[in-house]
Amino acid sequence: APSDKLASYEMLSSHPLHSSSRPGIMCLDVHPKNQEFIMTGGADHNAIIFNRSTKKIMDTLKYHKKKITSVLFHPSQNVVFTTSSDNTGAIWTPDAKSKYQVGSVLKEHTADVVGSTLHPSGDYLVTGSADSSWCFWDIESSACKAKVATPEHGGYSKVTFHPDGLILAAASADKAVRIFDVKTQKNVANVEDHNATITGLAFSENGYYLGSADTSGVVKMWDLRKLKNFHTIELGHALHDLAFDLSGTYMLTAGKDVQVYNVKGFSLVKTFSDHKKDVTGARFAKDAAFIASTSKDRNLKIFGK
Repeated sequence: APSDKLASYEMLSSHPLHSSSRPGIMCLDVHPKNQEFIMTGGADHNAIIFNRSTKKIMDTLKYHKKKITSVLFHPSQNVVFTTSSDNTGAIWTPDAKSKYQVGSVLKEHTADVVGSTLHPSGDYLVTGSADSSWCFWDIESSACKAKVATPEHGGYSKVTFHPDGLILAAASADKAVRIFDVKTQKNVANVEDHNATITGLAFSENGYYLGSADTSGVVKMWDLRKLKNFHTIELGHALHDLAFDLSGTYMLTAGKDVQVYNVKGFSLVKTFSDHKKDVTGARFAKDAAFIASTSKDRNLKIFGK
């Protein structure tokens, strides 16, 4: 979508999801192929799969004992992933009635599992935890093939694979982003320039840029070829998420609102301030055809034209 079109996006729909007694949607994912499907993770311990076209809840995934910290669709298999502050992750597979059930529980961590990231091959999942470790899981066997503990850096707050699958970025409690070689599990580089907890972390699809956002409202863009911070945005309010669109043309931040930037020059394209409370997550659809966001106000919102 060209930026003038994106600048004209408005809220198309708003959907109150999850429990009203424990309000708040903590995270989301848009299905990479079937873009009508959106998964949300709630403070109510459940994940929901929502159909954007029919505006109906397709399934509610109940297993976790604490808030959901990340939700992920598998791009090509009928499998979804959740992580939670209950120290576990889960791999969900469909039952005979096409409803999701827990296929495997991922139990290697001893503190909040803060997030997950899918390897580009679709065969492996990494979970990051506040217990200062990340685990590399084989999805088919649900086996933890490697657990990498770095207690000297404190717990992790975000993990994300590079698009080539060879490196992993993990944000640690000492406010650094640690780059790991996935094959050797060695910490090969670090980028350190934040003064607050990193809550947003994403690689752009061209693989050259890494974006990080923190709870003080600072966004840093890193050139991976030089490991240099080449652009900083200071928003002055806590941020909870950062994402690029698939083409790497746009970047968004989620905090008190959703802000969309053109990556070339980082000009602000649009601010969506429709949520009543902090925005916990936001994602671009394919070709930036729409933007979906979730909030502590318990609403999933869709923006588009």
